[in-house]
Amino acid sequence: MNNKILSTLGLCRKAGKTVTGADAVCKRMRENGDVSLVLAASGISENTRKKLSDKADFYRVCVVYTDFDMIELGSAVGNNSGSACVGITDKGLSDAILKNLR
Repeated sequence: MNNKILSTLGLCRKAGKTVTGADAVCKRMRENGDVSLVLAASGISENTRKKLSDKADFYRVCVVYTDFDMIELGSAVGNNSGSACVGITDKGLSDAILKNLR
């Protein structure tokens, strides 16, 4: 199941439908409103978790706290130094990831 999620994240990146990093994801939610799903790494700080949670609640975006660490999540979207979270900007791809999480 985890490989399917990571593969789908790679597909999202290739399609240009991802935003990486907590600050960039929060900014995109606020300015564009096109983030439909946020996947957060397991090792994020409480401050980052709260920031994501508050923004997502306000803008009605689903946040999934995954078992992936920052390196795994970042590598799936081409960021080998890791990423605290990844925002998906395509509803169809978001639905595919959510389906694989169940």
